[in-house]
This record gives sequence, structure tokens and C-alpha cells, in this order.
Amino acid sequence: MWLIYRIAGYLATPAEAPLAASAIHQLLGTFQMNPQWLVSFARECSDTAGNVIRESNAITQSTIQRIQQEDQQSAQQMADWQKNSDAQFKNFQRNERARMATPGGDGTGHDYNAQLNQKTVCNSVGDCAPVDASVTNWWFDCSGTPHPGSEGGDPPPSSESACWNKGN
Repeated sequence: MWLIYRIAGYLATPAEAPLAASAIHQLLGTFQMNPQWLVSFARECSDTAGNVIRESNAITQSTIQRIQQEDQQSAQQMADWQKNSDAQFKNFQRNERARMATPGGDGTGHDYNAQLNQKTVCNSVGDCAPVDASVTNWWFDCSGTPHPGSEGGDPPPSSESACWNKGN
């Protein structure tokens, strides 16, 4: 909304300058604000500002709700993906253990391990490896690498690994 706060001057030819000056002085001398118009104008400004604020708040709330819904959908998709990924990985591990447990570990039925004096040993976390069949006790370190244990069944020294997992 535009308001005139002051008149800075006027343009007139030199011949018309006295008449223009008189008109401006008369205008300024008789000017009075209409109180009813001022009240109406203030109400209109307030209503317009209120409408703008109300619509802005509605847009903000709508945007927040949409983002929350998208966040919930993303979280659900991530949980579904994680669940599916875990299931696929466990299925892969099961299949790999089964493959490794077959004679020869290649699914052909040939027992290459017996020919090489080897056996397949797996631990409880799914690590499997062909190892020397003459060693009774095998242990897996943190990285899944097999190490021979003592004949009494004890793991290798703790200086060799921070964790040991018994092979079967």
C-alpha cells in the first residue's frame, strides 16, 4: 500500500510558478485526514497482514507434515532394506557353508579334501576354511583365519589374536 508522506516540490514553468505555489499552499492548508478512512485503511492493512501470516503458517505446517511423512517412509524403506539385506546375507552364508561341507567343497562329489589330507572347519559366525586334517583343534581369529589349537583343545596364545572362535 502506498501512502504520501510529504510533498517535496512541484514542476512549473516560470510563468506558472506563482499559481502552482499558491495551489500547493492551499492544498497543505486545507488538508485533513478522514478518521473513518484511516480506521478502514488500518483494518484493511491488518486483515491483509493477518491473511498473509495465516497462509504462511498453513504452508509451513503442510511442509513440516510432508517432510515428517517422507522421513517415516524413508525410515521404513531403510528398515525393509536392512531386513532384506540381512536375510540375503544369512542365506548366502547358509549356502556357502553347505557348499563348503560337501566333499571337495565344489559340489562335484569328489572329495579333494581327503586326497589332500584336508577337512573343512567352520566356526559359529559362519567362517569356513579347508584345513589340515591331522590337526584336531582349529580356532578362528577375528578376521576369520583358521589357526591350529593345542591338542588339549586350548586356543592359540592371546598374543596372536584379540579373539578366538572355536572351529567345528
